[in-house]
Amino acid sequence: MAKVVMREGENDFVGGLVFHKRVKSMMEELPSAEEIVIDLNDLYIDSSLIGTLLALHTSCRKSSRPFKIMNVSEPSMKVLKLSGIDSVLDIIP
Repeated sequence: MAKVVMREGENDFVGGLVFHKRVKSMMEELPSAEEIVIDLNDLYIDSSLIGTLLALHTSCRKSSRPFKIMNVSEPSMKVLKLSGIDSVLDIIP
């Protein structure tokens, strides 16, 4: 399992781009079957970061790589539920 902890400042549009590049770079260095776990570090995520998470999820799915997220803050979980994304992503409680 490869765990990626979201850093302060990576939870908005600009920071999300940096985060996406960081995770994709890490994925390229790992065996294709190794699970990716994104630790949201209880940070609030906005709609742009939901797009980033979905893009990473899709990349993992294409290569049959497990993808999970964890440490989702309560406000962020509400956003994920309202958008229906909670049924797409594998969220560790």
